[in-house]
Amino acid sequence: MPGTTTQDSNGDWVTTQPSWVYKGACREETNGKGHQIEADGAAYVFSATIQMPKGANRIPEGTTVLVLEAKVSNTATLTESYVNEALISGAARIKQTVKKCDVGQLHTRIWV
Repeated sequence: MPGTTTQDSNGDWVTTQPSWVYKGACREETNGKGHQIEADGAAYVFSATIQMPKGANRIPEGTTVLVLEAKVSNTATLTESYVNEALISGAARIKQTVKKCDVGQLHTRIWV
């Protein structure tokens, strides 16, 4: 979930830090052939396609997504240092920004 800035009851600006939200099981497929997608009137060479099961909610374009090898039971453990270490060790498959999301009849596809 992205960080937000709001005003409290005293009118002071309060910023919340972004946090990770578990969305469900998925399958990440690397774009090894350099295929492109059209999004927002531009062509993008995407890094990977992420397939999510039927019923998965849309993930807005611009959202950073993280695909891990194994499910994490407590998302509070997903600190930036944990994520960086997971990317180095291979426990995380990919951390990218969503370029396009398509909620289909049988599954949801995300291009990053």
